[in-house]
Amino acid sequence: MAEKVVMPKLGATMESGTIDSWLIEVGEEVEEGDPVAEVQTDKITMEIEAESTGVLLKKLYEPGDTVPVQQVIAYLGGPGEEIKDIVEENDSYQQEQNDTEIKTNESNTSTEQSDIVDLTNKQRNKIRRTPIARKIAEENNISLENVIGTGPNERVQKIDVEDYLSSQEKKVTPLAKKVAENEQVDLNKIAGTGMNQKVVKDDVLNAARSSVSSENGDIRKPFKGMRKVIADRISDSFYSAPHVTLNGEVDITRVIDLRKQLLPVIEDLEGVRVSYNEVILKAVAYALKKNQEINISLDGEDIIQHNEINIGMAVDVPDGLVVPVVRSVDQKGLAALTRETKALIKQAHDGKLSIDDMNGSTFSISNLGMYAVDEFTPIINQPNAAILGIGRIIKKPVVAEDDTVTVRSMMTLSLSFDHRIVDGAPAARFLTDIKEVLEQPYKLIV
Repeated sequence: MAEKVVMPKLGATMESGTIDSWLIEVGEEVEEGDPVAEVQTDKITMEIEAESTGVLLKKLYEPGDTVPVQQVIAYLGGPGEEIKDIVEENDSYQQEQNDTEIKTNESNTSTEQSDIVDLTNKQRNKIRRTPIARKIAEENNISLENVIGTGPNERVQKIDVEDYLSSQEKKVTPLAKKVAENEQVDLNKIAGTGMNQKVVKDDVLNAARSSVSSENGDIRKPFKGMRKVIADRISDSFYSAPHVTLNGEVDITRVIDLRKQLLPVIEDLEGVRVSYNEVILKAVAYALKKNQEINISLDGEDIIQHNEINIGMAVDVPDGLVVPVVRSVDQKGLAALTRETKALIKQAHDGKLSIDDMNGSTFSISNLGMYAVDEFTPIINQPNAAILGIGRIIKKPVVAEDDTVTVRSMMTLSLSFDHRIVDGAPAARFLTDIKEVLEQPYKLIV
């Protein structure tokens, strides 16, 4: 009898998921535990695994389709098995699931959240591979541990195994292979510029820029996956929350001096180099503790005053951005913050963040200080009430209180806040407190 494959509920607030890709085609064999499809939620990409062994009999949705949780998306069964009365059976099943969901929502969701984290950790700790990749590897007596996966979350795909079986004369970095897959670039046509002619990320990006997909040179790419999810979230935030942005200049000359002094100390303790990012994180936590009316979120008809200070950091990744969360920032020193933020950023770039890594922020920052950007209007990362944008450091002549002019290192901070729940004066006080502590950074270490 055909087995149903359903859209899983991966979180208490998840109402639907978007099918990013099917990992098997109709008629292909799949074993219990094999990934069947990849699903994009509003925070992360997850795999749906087969709960039984069989073949894929029918797919009910296509990549890019958004499906409600617990909805049937496909059927597995025996080879040649026919599926009768799919529509009626699916409707009956859906009603049963809706009844179950109502009961579930009335109960405590802590167990569900624990299951999500367990599922994420389980998927991170095993080799991700498509069924066809496993089959080819078994036929050729290849250990998948030796194959670099270029699919989402480093999944090993058919093409990866086939590449491994080839002469492997062309050396390619794992990141370059992943970018090539995302950009649909043929690695065999790229000359590597890395050590020993290894193909690196920039080689792939340069090739992608020069490639064309139409007569007039335009490149057409599907609007789906992470890019589509980010677009939806940004649109929801911008159109549902009245954004107001305050800009202010900060003299961070003393922060620069402090960082220089702390560089060898923290590097000796943690093996990583402290950046301005960690100092700003600490300054924001300091100001949030003084201005608790900013450390809030809107949940339906309730305003939630958060006890913890958990700050999300916008991190640039291929095809979009993610926002991992640094927790209890106010309770950590700069050395611990540096270690933790560097680890989270690496996980983000490697595609190894879990749902738990991106849940629970109470405030967010977006740092564009490494680019030629002075100020900008960041979009609030809901359900946060505000987000801080960070511009570049630039030396400027500044008039002191005694009317003397000196050259100082200045930075512009841009605070966007949800005017439904935060007024202008509290937001201005908060921004002023950040400015004062950055101009007197010794307060961060006492």
